[in-house]
Amino acid sequence: MSLGRYALGVLALVCVLGSLGTGAVALRTFLLPGWRGAVARLAESVIAFALLIGIIELLGTVGLFRLVPVVVASLVVGIGLRARFRVPAAADRSTERQPPRPVDLAYRIMLGVSLLAAAAVFLEWLGPTLTAFDRGILNQDSLWYHLPHAASYAQTGNITGVRFTDVDYLTGFYPATGELVHALGIVLMGTDVLSPAINLIWLLLVLLAAWCIGAPRGLGPATMLAGALVMALPAIVNTNAGSADIDAPGVFLIVAAVALWFAAMARAGSFSEQIDSPAGRSEQVSAPGVCYAGVVLAAIAAGLALSVKLNLAFPVAALTVAVIAAAPAGSRRRVTAAWFAGAVGAGGYWFLRNLLAVGNPLPWYGFGILPGPKPPPLQQHTNYSIASYLTNTAVIKHWFVPALERGFGPLWIVILAVAVVGPLVCIFWRGDRALRIIGLVALVSLVAYPLTPLTACGPFDRPIGFSDNLRYGAAGLTLALAVLPLAAPLRRGYRTPLLFGVLAAIFAATIAQAKLWQSAYTLRGPGLAIAPVVLIGAAVTLVMLKPWSRLRLRPVMLRAGLAGLILAVMLAGVAAGYKGQRDYVHDRYNVKTGPTLFGIYKLWRWADGVHHQRIAVAGTFAWFFGYPLYGSDDSNDVVYMGRRGPHGGFTTIASCEAWREALNAGHFQYVVVSAKRTLWTRALSYAPQAAWTRTDPAATPLFHHKGGRWAVQVYRLSGPLNPAGCAQQGSRPQLRASARS
Repeated sequence: MSLGRYALGVLALVCVLGSLGTGAVALRTFLLPGWRGAVARLAESVIAFALLIGIIELLGTVGLFRLVPVVVASLVVGIGLRARFRVPAAADRSTERQPPRPVDLAYRIMLGVSLLAAAAVFLEWLGPTLTAFDRGILNQDSLWYHLPHAASYAQTGNITGVRFTDVDYLTGFYPATGELVHALGIVLMGTDVLSPAINLIWLLLVLLAAWCIGAPRGLGPATMLAGALVMALPAIVNTNAGSADIDAPGVFLIVAAVALWFAAMARAGSFSEQIDSPAGRSEQVSAPGVCYAGVVLAAIAAGLALSVKLNLAFPVAALTVAVIAAAPAGSRRRVTAAWFAGAVGAGGYWFLRNLLAVGNPLPWYGFGILPGPKPPPLQQHTNYSIASYLTNTAVIKHWFVPALERGFGPLWIVILAVAVVGPLVCIFWRGDRALRIIGLVALVSLVAYPLTPLTACGPFDRPIGFSDNLRYGAAGLTLALAVLPLAAPLRRGYRTPLLFGVLAAIFAATIAQAKLWQSAYTLRGPGLAIAPVVLIGAAVTLVMLKPWSRLRLRPVMLRAGLAGLILAVMLAGVAAGYKGQRDYVHDRYNVKTGPTLFGIYKLWRWADGVHHQRIAVAGTFAWFFGYPLYGSDDSNDVVYMGRRGPHGGFTTIASCEAWREALNAGHFQYVVVSAKRTLWTRALSYAPQAAWTRTDPAATPLFHHKGGRWAVQVYRLSGPLNPAGCAQQGSRPQLRASARS
């Protein structure tokens, strides 16, 4: 990437984030003028994210998801909101300059420990993030469909099409709001240089949302520690740190929805609760009512959560029922309308896309009347949940327990026990209706996890996917642990510090595992690419928190000095990041690392030098590890070859004639064929597409790995293939003997 393109990308990033952030602050101040502190920052974060996704969805629907339209639309929306909802300076100062409340020693200690825990989790995630900057993102789901979808959106400027990356799991129908964020990074920067660091931002937002659950009762440090504990679990770190997986944004949005609804109801006096007291001192709110703006904002967060991951349907449904049930009798209809308007408006895009494309918003489920893919994908035959094995002691002993020890650490049984206790105490302790409702939402989210499809995917009696999909329970576990410090019996006297100490001890034992800490890294080479992201994020945090408002100095001089310092730090980060991103683009997927199956890395090295070409892909390994085929600048058009069937069906092309006709129709310059792996096993079998391509005079073989005759083969096409030539070899070659990887 040239210096000019890099500077343009950074400028575009600042314009998009700065304008939407400014607009979000103005809108929050207008709609929720009494909110301040962490909960105000949380509300502004959700508003800004909703605005960003709304802009991308509108532009992407009409094929204008491009650099200039995105920047222009962001500036128009942000500046327009700022101009329309400008708050008078005097009123703004009156709400900002609040005298600090005194806090006791116990609170100060808890605050310090929780901040240290947050820093420890950030450093824990930083290691895999820097590894991703050194080598490229190697997480399988990221290479399989998260990043391919993002790159395709960025290439075409259109997000409405259903894009398939394999024939066994119809990932093209998954909601893709999380992928839009990575696509935005590619659109702005011209490559995926931001992708390894994006989940670091989601991590910080998860901690902010967890803080806001406890902040109304002065227990923000305890609830943030609970969130940090979940984010420190190996099952979460190993799948989300330095990857494009989307569990972290899902957790943030669910926790944010609960925190925002809780704050809205408390400030409206619906529960007559104590609020905004760092040391737990009561501030009763009278005049019960409903803060409709807060309810809509919580609904937007819940809707966005469902548009990120389908497995969050149970927590969203539980929260929806709770919101409606908890609304005052005279306001229930309006609350219901406000909630569904916010949730459906923010999260319904992908389900509407599926409905228009195949006649079913959830194509994996027919519900007896709605159409489904024909033939059904393999996913439907391995779609087991944990509940399928609750009475199978052999599976529990040999599969579930070892996976829980690996994924949750040595104290996994203690973590689960504590997570169950918190919601139960909140539910059955009388006198605190708000906490009973939140406890019920947390318990339903926790109990629903074993019922969630794919939590124990794999052949029956062999739930191979259980270990990898422990992350599906992160949202419910975060809510369950966060409500524990809020339980009324545990907030009395010495019990709060004691409970905090227990959580801190569990956190320390979890994060102390050696396997979570990689070798020491320094910000050299590709690692420097993270510098602008971190420093811009730090600058935005300072601007949002405004720590100088607590100092008794001349405002003009102080703010001018701080503005100059922030600008200097940002410029230094941008300058350092330029070299880092150049090294990142050069080194990503260009070293012998990651998947070593029959030299996949050699395929990646080849693709690194290919630009603006159309590449056809077939075979298991080609789609499991196919994202690097998009090239270092994400300019290659990579298409997984298959035959589309009724109602969204997608199957393997079964004949030589059909294969060659499909290649001719797609005008491909290259064909990549890999061996086929029998799903959930290590057995390999011959991919007939290789012979169907190799035997045509227009196909020139470039290479295949010597260690495995069928592993990876690449062909250059010099012209159209001849379907009539298939008769000489037979349309369906017999599969050869299986091999072992």
